[in-house]
Amino acid sequence: LLAHGVAQRLQRQWIDQAVAPGGGHRMPGLVRAPFAQVAERKDDPATVVLDVRFAAEHDSAHIPGSIQASYTRLPSYARDEERIPRDRKLLVHCQSGGRSAAAAAFLAREGFEVAFVNGPFEAWHEVGEIARNESATAAA
Repeated sequence: LLAHGVAQRLQRQWIDQAVAPGGGHRMPGLVRAPFAQVAERKDDPATVVLDVRFAAEHDSAHIPGSIQASYTRLPSYARDEERIPRDRKLLVHCQSGGRSAAAAAFLAREGFEVAFVNGPFEAWHEVGEIARNESATAAA
């Protein structure tokens, strides 16, 4: 529990550093995107939906076509252009918006064009279909 609390405080600190009060942005290029925008743009070849939740979360339910890249491993993933392409806009999401904001702030500093989804993953159910990995479905 202590580690979880520390992680939550760090997430909040990263979000506060990236997003100014009232929805303004402290970092140029860091914008918010609703899940409705993800639904509209997920099949656009110039866009990648990046799921920064842990692999088990992604396996149990995810946006079809999304790339899973846990936010805790982003420093190494950001150097791997096959994992996270630099020539496409990233729409970054997680379960609630905290990890996606922290990940988007990091990726923006690394030079990626990025927007983060600031909302619960359950909101995706209202605008798009859920995919599940077969192994996760069989285990559920």
